[in-house]
Amino acid sequence: MNLVTGALPNGVGPRLRSRLYEIFGLSIGHHTTVWGPLRFLWYGDVIGNVKIGRHCFVSRDTVLDPTAHIIIGDGVVIGPQVLFLTATHDISGPTRRAGSNRAAPITVGNGVWIGARATILPGVHIGDGAVLGAATLVTRDVPANAIVGGVPARILRVLDASDPPAT
Repeated sequence: MNLVTGALPNGVGPRLRSRLYEIFGLSIGHHTTVWGPLRFLWYGDVIGNVKIGRHCFVSRDTVLDPTAHIIIGDGVVIGPQVLFLTATHDISGPTRRAGSNRAAPITVGNGVWIGARATILPGVHIGDGAVLGAATLVTRDVPANAIVGGVPARILRVLDASDPPAT
C-alpha cells in the first residue's frame, strides 16, 4: 500500500493518495486529504483497525500503530508528524523491563485539531472539538472542547461549545 502511495511526493495528489488508500481497503471518508504517506507501526490489522472520517486533513508523516483500533471522527485536522500509539508493554522483571505487549484503542471525536508532533498513547479518547497543542503528550482522555498542551497533556482552557463552527 505504501509503495504505491509513497511514490507521490508530499503535498502532491492528497485526494489521489486518499483514494489509493481506499482502493487498498483502508476506511477513509469522503473529502479527506492525506498529504504524505501514512506510516504504520507494528504488525496490526491496518485495514480492519484504522478508520478515518469524512472531511479530515491528515498532514505528512502521520504515524499509526494499528495494533488496536484507531478511529478518527469527521472534520479532524492532524498536523505533521503526529503519532497514534495503541500498543505498549507491561512492566516486567529486572532482566527485561518491557514485558508482555498489550494494546488499547484510540478514539478521536469530530472536529478535533491535533497539533504538530503530538503523541497519543494507548486507550485515549479525545472528545469532540478538542484542540491538542503541538508536541503534546496525551496520556489520558481529553474532554470535549478542551485545549490541552504539555508533557503530559493538561487542560489549558475549555472552549465554549455553543460557538458556531467555522465555515
